[in-house]
Amino acid sequence: MLKREHVQRTPKGRRLFFRRTKTGKPAAIPVTPALGKLIDETPREQEYLVVSLEGRKLQPERASGIVRELRKRANKRAGKDRSKVHVRDELHFYDMRGTAATELLRAGCSLEEIATTMGWGLRHAANTIENYVALVPEKSDEVLLKLARARKEAGVKV
Repeated sequence: MLKREHVQRTPKGRRLFFRRTKTGKPAAIPVTPALGKLIDETPREQEYLVVSLEGRKLQPERASGIVRELRKRANKRAGKDRSKVHVRDELHFYDMRGTAATELLRAGCSLEEIATTMGWGLRHAANTIENYVALVPEKSDEVLLKLARARKEAGVKV
């Protein structure tokens, strides 16, 4: 679980730096403005950054339950308002890792940057990205543009 000691300064902001429990690999997650607000508003005497309603360490099972409840609420709102996005029922808490990696890919991050951020090895990052890249339609468009640019630079007529 995340503690204040995991927050480190960077040249342009902050990051969460920790070792993954399962693999021991380091992970370095940039602190977004929303996460920064949560960190800054967390009482100094509170050991964990994210806690239960009772102020205790948030257990993984409870975190999964919270995600399920949020999905249910979001889908209820989406049923009433077509501008809201429906979250697929088959998605689970652990799918957020793939979603985060996909967002990093969409943002133009390199495989190495994604692996470092997620605390993955390059091979695992490549395999995960390979599974999710098909879900990112703009990547196909980017590949087509790069191919056209390369052909033009090589003098190949299309």
